[in-house]
Formats: sequence, C-alpha cells, structure tokens
Amino acid sequence: MIDSVTLRGLQDDDFHVRAAAVVALGQFDPFHKGERLVEHLVGMLADDYPQVRAAAIRALEELRPDGAWHEHLVHECYVPAGEFIMGEGEDAHPVHLDAFYVGKYLVTNVEYKRYMDDIGHAVQVPEGRADHPVAGVSWYDARDYAEWAGMRLLSEAEWEKAASWDGGEGCEGTKRTYPWGDVFDGTKCNTMRAGMGDTTRVGLYSPQGDSPCGCADMMGNVWEWTSSLYKGYPYRVDNGREDASATGARVLRGGSFFSHTGVVSCVYRLRYDPYGRRSWYWGFRVGVSVS
Repeated sequence: MIDSVTLRGLQDDDFHVRAAAVVALGQFDPFHKGERLVEHLVGMLADDYPQVRAAAIRALEELRPDGAWHEHLVHECYVPAGEFIMGEGEDAHPVHLDAFYVGKYLVTNVEYKRYMDDIGHAVQVPEGRADHPVAGVSWYDARDYAEWAGMRLLSEAEWEKAASWDGGEGCEGTKRTYPWGDVFDGTKCNTMRAGMGDTTRVGLYSPQGDSPCGCADMMGNVWEWTSSLYKGYPYRVDNGREDASATGARVLRGGSFFSHTGVVSCVYRLRYDPYGRRSWYWGFRVGVSVS
C-alpha cells in the first residue's frame, strides 16, 4: 500500500515537498511498483517546477525503462541514445550520445523568477513577458539555474542532435539544416527576417518550427548557452570541453531574434565569454540525464 502521507505530499503547495514525495514514491520496493504508482508519477510530469519533473523522470526511468510513459511528457522531450552526425562538410563526424531529456521550451521569465525568489533574490517579470524566454543571462547564471532545477545545461552535441537529427543511427538517420527541414522558412522562427525585433513567447512557432524530437524555438528568439567550452572538432566529451570548472569561452547555439539567416542553422557555433556582458540575446534551456 502506498503511504497516504507521501501521496498527500504530491499535492503540497511547496515544490520542495512535492519533489521529495516523488523521490519517496520512486523508492518503494518492487512489490509496490504497480500501475497505480506509475500513474501518480506520470501526473507529476506536468508540474510547474523542474525539480519535481526531474524527480518524476528519474523515478519513471527506473520503474518503466521501456519508455511507454514518454507520451505523457509535457515540458521535456526525449532523445534516444545513439550515434548522429555532428557538424557539416569537412567538419562532419559521428558522435555517440547517451539518451537524455531536453526542455521542450526555453526557460522563461516566470520560471527564472521562481528560481530567484527561492534563493532570496526577488526580481520582477517584465510586463507582458512572463512566457518569453529569460534573456540577459551569463553562462554562470544559466548553469546555476540548471543546478537549482535538478537538471543541467545541454552539451553542444546534445543540442545539435535534439535540433537536427531525424531518427536512426549514423548514416541511417537524417541531418536537418533547420529543425523543420532543409529550407529556411522565416515563418517558423523568430529571427531578423521575421521582423519582430524582440523576443516572442516560447512556443509561438510550435509545432510548425519544432525539431524532430519535438523541441520548440531551437532557431531564433534567443541564443542558447550550452555546457561546452569552445574547442575545435571533432567533438570529444573526454577532452575537457565539458569541464564545468574550466575557464574559457562557452558555445551558444540557435541564433536570436536579431540574427540574420547566415548564422541561423543547426550547426552554427557562437563562442562567448561566460563572464561577459549579459547580452539580451542570450538565454538557455535545460535537460535531464538518463540514469
């Protein structure tokens, strides 16, 4: 029998309590890991707080490794393990990645405010921009939010795969130039050609501009910080580029509302100082590792 106190915790107003309740449910012994337990955990995938969703994803990975529950993901998208082709032309090379989950949307102003409120640095959400991507954040701001959220920034390899790879491993898959296909379409992303001159709400160009795995806004709106140091190709996870304590320029991907078409593609890499000026063109999304 599932503990009634734990179930009540799933409905608590405090997200810390909800997250703890999810973790507790995931630790029930195998005799209690039935469909009712999975049903409760699936319901937490729609929670507003990333800590709760991350805990639910990790618990469900253990309880239902077949992934049948992926159809219930609301805020995250699943990217399966396997090889894909990173880069283009002479830079193209195979990279194998473990499975991971990626935020369907960029982190918004209202989501970032929840983080700032929780750590005691209250901020105001710009009027009319609650569901716009948070902008003007440094790499360290993005990293700290991801740690608070119980998630992490994507590596640039993960970002590129989530943005461009359409099924299959290696030569069996298809690499898209843009999330939606190989022909640029200014009606499917917020770049300079769209003429907005500013950020737009996340998901405005969804689903028509979504990537193969279902992510929105991977082109335009704001550049996205990745976890990766800027280093030459081939991409290798073991050459120090994913050292979070290292200094040096980090990679941004995807372009912004101020970007022209020449820098808007799934393979274009931008480098910037993680301590640098907090540009209003910088934002981020977060993800979850598969245990």
